[in-house]
Amino acid sequence: MNLKIIILLMILINLGTASAVDLQRHDFEGKFQMDVPYKSSFEKDTFFGLDIGPARVYHDFKNDLNVSYVSVSDDDKYFNDMIETIEKEPNVNMTKDNSIYLISTEKFNIALFHENHKIIAISAGNLDFDAIKEMANSCNVCPD
Repeated sequence: MNLKIIILLMILINLGTASAVDLQRHDFEGKFQMDVPYKSSFEKDTFFGLDIGPARVYHDFKNDLNVSYVSVSDDDKYFNDMIETIEKEPNVNMTKDNSIYLISTEKFNIALFHENHKIIAISAGNLDFDAIKEMANSCNVCPD
């Protein structure tokens, strides 16, 4: 499966909506911890079909928020390939805030970053970048 399709699938998986509310700490199966909207309740799903391995997707339907991650041995290479692919997409705006890439289209906002062999995406249709950045900056990725 080519990288462009992988990127688009990760983005589609992560479509959602959330509002800026109080945040609380949440543990994602010991893989990472992050502040999420208060009283979030996540259902997990696994997305197969990526040539870099299965992606774990967490849906918070109450807040229409999605968080996903994929573990890869060479996260620098795959992450940089993802960013290069996204930059080529029409109608996509991307900026960088420290190590977090903020990506917007007409329908959603996403924060994309990587650490300790994990690539993590946070997305929401109506969540502003300040809230997404706050969530991403609160993330503690556990080593494998």
